Amino acid sequence: WLKAFWLKPSRRPPPHTRCCCAIRWGAMASSLNINDIIKIQGRNTVSLVRHRSGSDSKVKDFGKFALATVLHGIGTGVIGLFIAVLIKTVEVLAFGSAEKDTGFLTLATNAPPWRRFSSVFIGGVFGAVAWYWLRGVDPAFVSVEASIKGERMPPIITLVNGMIQDICVALGGSFGREAAPREIAAMWGGSISDLIQVTDDERRILVACGTGAGLAAVYQVPISGVLYTIEHVLKWEMSLAVWIPAILTVVIATVVANPLVPDTGLYAMDLYSNRWPTWRMFIWAILIGPISGCAAVAFRRLVKFVETMKPLSRLPADWGHLHQGQWVRLKDGCRDESLSDATETPTEGKPTYRHATVESKDAAIVKVKFHDSGQERIFKGKRAWDNMNPEGRRDWRILIAMPSAFLVLAILSPAFPSLLGNGRALAKVAIHRNRDSRLWIPLLLLKVVVTVSAIGSGAAGGTLTPSVAMGSTIGIIVWEGYTKGAAAIAPHEYEAAAAISAAAFLAIGISSPVTAFALVMEFSAQAIRREDLIAALEGNLAPLIHSKFAIGMIVPMATAVVMAQLTNRAMTALYNKLKNCLQPVQKRRCSRQQARLQSRKSFNLDFPDAETHDEIFHLDKHTQNACFACFRAALLINTCLTMAVASAVPGNHDLIFKVSLYGVVLAVTVCIGIWSCMCCRACRTRTVGSDNWSVLAGSAEESLNTSCRHVAFSTFLTMFCALMGAAVPVTPWAMQVAQKLTWHTQSVDWVVLLATTLAAIAASSYAAALHNADAELPSEANVGHYALVTALAAGAAGALGLAYGVFGQPEEHSAMLIS
Repeated sequence: WLKAFWLKPSRRPPPHTRCCCAIRWGAMASSLNINDIIKIQGRNTVSLVRHRSGSDSKVKDFGKFALATVLHGIGTGVIGLFIAVLIKTVEVLAFGSAEKDTGFLTLATNAPPWRRFSSVFIGGVFGAVAWYWLRGVDPAFVSVEASIKGERMPPIITLVNGMIQDICVALGGSFGREAAPREIAAMWGGSISDLIQVTDDERRILVACGTGAGLAAVYQVPISGVLYTIEHVLKWEMSLAVWIPAILTVVIATVVANPLVPDTGLYAMDLYSNRWPTWRMFIWAILIGPISGCAAVAFRRLVKFVETMKPLSRLPADWGHLHQGQWVRLKDGCRDESLSDATETPTEGKPTYRHATVESKDAAIVKVKFHDSGQERIFKGKRAWDNMNPEGRRDWRILIAMPSAFLVLAILSPAFPSLLGNGRALAKVAIHRNRDSRLWIPLLLLKVVVTVSAIGSGAAGGTLTPSVAMGSTIGIIVWEGYTKGAAAIAPHEYEAAAAISAAAFLAIGISSPVTAFALVMEFSAQAIRREDLIAALEGNLAPLIHSKFAIGMIVPMATAVVMAQLTNRAMTALYNKLKNCLQPVQKRRCSRQQARLQSRKSFNLDFPDAETHDEIFHLDKHTQNACFACFRAALLINTCLTMAVASAVPGNHDLIFKVSLYGVVLAVTVCIGIWSCMCCRACRTRTVGSDNWSVLAGSAEESLNTSCRHVAFSTFLTMFCALMGAAVPVTPWAMQVAQKLTWHTQSVDWVVLLATTLAAIAASSYAAALHNADAELPSEANVGHYALVTALAAGAAGALGLAYGVFGQPEEHSAMLIS
């Protein structure tokens, strides 16, 4: 309309007022560009005025963006310094003082076994309590992905969440600590952007740059930090407006954090990049790429599966399962309180959270009463209810899950200290082959178990450095077998072989092959040396030519990464085909399960929410009851047997271990009978009661799936749960035997007895919590009852064994029993 107005000569104002009118009307027409009006007018005076005004605005915006970028880099460097000091302080307090530049592995190895056990277990209790408290505080934690889309990350909540992560890892938690600096740096980028008032797109770029700069600051990996921002977060957004701030923030943050963060690489090894790549190393890269890629795909699937079962921040309050008296939290302030249906109009103001209680609920409306004002509100229909983002109470299961997961790690720590921490210790041990060859496979499997357990228990951490540890361990396992089977074509550089395997594993683990390649190159200090680059800038190219441009590691590592990517694509296609074949076996999830999965968020940047886990099988109520019953039966049987023998002959660890292994066989045999009884009873009854030992049928809403494939899978899963339950009391004594063989030392007998009892109680409680995951609050029936029964059974068995050890001849009778 404004263009048409200026095209009509009769409507034009006098010449001396046209400039002012154009500017005035252009300012009012917010949807039009005033430069178009100026072109239509054709007056040099008007064009000159607008050109100068636009140029001044652009200079001002550029100055704001440049200032925000510099401040962002400096603040991120300070964050890196703070995290380095925090982690080192907690490590020294937990595992004892040490000399300068002593690594975490040396601290943990030199610490007494009881101190390792207590530090790790305290870390699990601290993390559970701290995260349970934090997830009940308003405002709620905001992920980096949400901040990139425009949401504001609360500074205090983000900082406290990052500190909890780092403290738990410093106390021995087996998950990555790189998530904390990325989140805190992204929060700082968003805060400084809001303070300086840059544009929305510039704010998005600065928040994304914070993730790469935070990673670069804590590990001194500037190239990887830039690539992480561009490839992993911004998905190859090729623009100078992205590359320049990404490089500046990473460089500034790396320089600021350099005084306290060493830049010599995480894993000291020979400089293989200065050598020409051999044909043996090239063949090794072609071989190890698919192997590490397959392992990484399996680990990634396992993590995504475990994340579907981990404790939520808050329980869902979906429309279909509301009941009278239920506590809910509603996002208020975004809609008018006088309106109640889905046609409400937004109101001004920042959304806040209010607590309420459900007064009544029927098929059409929900009536709630707010705690702060006593006001009642009615919501008509599911849509109006969902618009308020309803949530229930905090998920109490983290108070059981995380201490249980850390307790398993604490039991393993005396025999395997390299399992502690974010994975750097295990990667260092694997790359330098500092363990016996017989321990590599147990170390790999145990690292997977403790990492997945930590993530599944609710820990908010990353998987970057654990992936490097697993990849390097796989590389050493395959290299040793490859060397024995084909010594003529096997490479002799086992350190380089392990690093290449780690790069292939990490490329699939974080779904960013270029970033993974650069990370392992910088972690192992295999890139072109800084001195060579400085000499080349000064005109001396000889050192740069002598370095061979690092192709000695670039070529084989890139080959392994490419092979891993091809393997990943093939496995993904195979998985999709298998899922389609098994689709008829799948059962439709109930609305309660759908609500839980929709409310579950992954704050791990390495595994975004967009990547969901597709379950091939859905477990009906009958299979869930069977798994829980067999797990508890096997746990109680072997706990009683192990505690009785251990109390009778506490010093004979080999005998206790053998008896406990026979207890596993006995427990699984009993569980086979329990499973058979359950199947027979399920065919005769369709009702569900409160006794999980006797009620073996599915729910009324869900019929029992009797297909051969489903029955086979249910049988396998039930027996696996029985085996896991029976293995819990064996673990502490197995670690004692391994510690005796590896370190030629043993822990105090009462410590192992206590660890056995605590492990059984924790496993029973967590199994009960998982089995009753939809409960709004923990009750005596689903957690405390089972924990108390397990504790009493273990105590009674221990008392009988102690009495028999005092008054009888336990060693002779135990040997006769084994025979």
